[in-house]
Amino acid sequence: MKRVLPRNANLIPDVAELKYKGVIFDVYQWEQKLYDGTSATFEMLRRTDTVLVIAIDGDKLLCAHEKQPPNIVRQGLMGGRVDPGEDWEQAAKREVLEESGLKFKNWRLVSVAQPVSKIEWFVPLFVAWDVESKINAEPGPGEIIEIEELQFSDFRKLFADKRINFLPDNIKSAGSIKELTELSEYNGE
Repeated sequence: MKRVLPRNANLIPDVAELKYKGVIFDVYQWEQKLYDGTSATFEMLRRTDTVLVIAIDGDKLLCAHEKQPPNIVRQGLMGGRVDPGEDWEQAAKREVLEESGLKFKNWRLVSVAQPVSKIEWFVPLFVAWDVESKINAEPGPGEIIEIEELQFSDFRKLFADKRINFLPDNIKSAGSIKELTELSEYNGE
């Protein structure tokens, strides 16, 4: 799967130097000419992309209740970090299988967000539907996950209440599960 970035994506320039390599974040710096002819040091972070999935099982949307150390508790979409060598869709399928035990027949990339302009980090959002098979879920050792089935109206309330800033307008304006499955493939616009 080709990595389709938003048209206005903010990327670290090729001339930037890696100043610190962390477990999650890397810090880059570069000298940038300013409009008055002077220059200044600019800085930006990079982190591994994070996939999110709106998973649909029949007439229900699946929501993850997740707990991770030290005591981070969240309710939201299934997903997680992209592993080295994975493309976004492979990561989305792996995360959903680990968290729910489900494999889906249909997958569509419907959005890609860059939640913070000073971080080269992208969040591709997929819609998955038509359950193909189910096995036992195997979340990672650092997470406890319970999957909840939501009616469409409860799904909308959950994300309206949480005000997730990268939930795109096409998802917010969808009026039904059918409309979610009919969203266009994301093309960078």
